[in-house]
Amino acid sequence: MERTVAEKIIITLFTALICILPAATLAFFALRSVGSGNRRVQEREAQRAGLIWSKEELWGEEACNLIEKRRIALEMTEDMVLLSWGKPNYVDQLKETKSYIQERWVYGQPKSTPTNYVVFRNGRVIETTLNKSMLPPSSGENCLATGIKIGFAMLMVGAILFWGMAIFQLWIP
Repeated sequence: MERTVAEKIIITLFTALICILPAATLAFFALRSVGSGNRRVQEREAQRAGLIWSKEELWGEEACNLIEKRRIALEMTEDMVLLSWGKPNYVDQLKETKSYIQERWVYGQPKSTPTNYVVFRNGRVIETTLNKSMLPPSSGENCLATGIKIGFAMLMVGAILFWGMAIFQLWIP
């Protein structure tokens, strides 16, 4: 028995409700949670900036600007690097003599790329090996982009399901 146009429209609307509404709901909650995560990141960044600039008299304006931008320069101290990049994944002690201690901070997993290294001698940076794709993010700005991608992907899945089910419902008697 052939379906009437009204039946086909009702089936199509019902299929849209089944497929797109859950995907749209999930997309909404993904974007909402990312937004609240973004606020938390902004609050942490503001606290971090306050801590950095409270050390301006000791470290100087140039060093504080670099740290705020998550950059490292030669002669920075361990505290400066900690504020710039955070804790390393692990620390290697490379050399210890009567006159100095040399250690390497490793960011990332060494046998996999990318990995960043910071080498200290007596608590000061003497060398860095930087992989640009491994640099720490400067703020939570990537959170929103990720949320938008997730939301869009969920809507696309819903749309694909909708069209697949609609075509199946309309063309199969």
